[in-house]
Amino acid sequence: MVHQVKPKGEALTLQELQEALTSKTKAVCLPYVHTFSGWRLDIAAMGELCRAKGIVFIVNMSQAIGAFEVDIASLPVDAVVCAGYKWLLGPYGTGFCWIKNDVRRKLDYPQAYWISLMDENTLASTEELTLKEDTSARRYDVFATANFFNFVPWRASIEYLLDAGMEEVGRHNRDLVDRIVDGLDKQFELISPSSRSGRTNIVVFSHKDRARNEQVFGYLKEQGLHGALWKGKLRVAPHIYNTAQDIDRLLSALRNYGRE
Repeated sequence: MVHQVKPKGEALTLQELQEALTSKTKAVCLPYVHTFSGWRLDIAAMGELCRAKGIVFIVNMSQAIGAFEVDIASLPVDAVVCAGYKWLLGPYGTGFCWIKNDVRRKLDYPQAYWISLMDENTLASTEELTLKEDTSARRYDVFATANFFNFVPWRASIEYLLDAGMEEVGRHNRDLVDRIVDGLDKQFELISPSSRSGRTNIVVFSHKDRARNEQVFGYLKEQGLHGALWKGKLRVAPHIYNTAQDIDRLLSALRNYGRE
């Protein structure tokens, strides 16, 4: 049974998670950065809580990895999933999953075909077949045509980010986010964290009259400014392909909304 925990605020807190856990809880899956608000969860404390209770802790890093530097090795997590088409700049159909060895060995993953059960020598042998018990990542290979058309350009994108340096990418993105938050027109209210230490690459805000957000979204598109309208709120997410001039165009359009 899957139980969804609804936060009282924009993102789940450590106390809310603690109150939601029961003796039957086997796994917890949470995002590092909440996509609809831009709030960063306290993954370190939540992971320690789960570890103390013997609960598998899975973190969705899709809104974090590639946007700023993330040290997964320092976090008390058992598994990480991440889409490749967001901050990692890959095509659709890319992504990765990392699972701790001890957790992976416990998983019952019965995909019975030659890649998961045999190696090339065993397949070619005329002797009696000996099926392997593989708990490595190869166990999760799916028998099909390899997705080279997506993974080759994705690799190029990852190499580009690494060549630029994730520390530099994170600094550039923080500067853009700070520029948005600090320059947001008074017609709008910030939903994402206002403190610099709490900010992420996602900036969510709303017109003070929330009924006007859809109109604002359309107005920005007419100006050639593309963000998102999620759950009735406005979201922008600058990355390394954006400049300070792009942000100034956004801020100017927001100032001019309703005044032209």
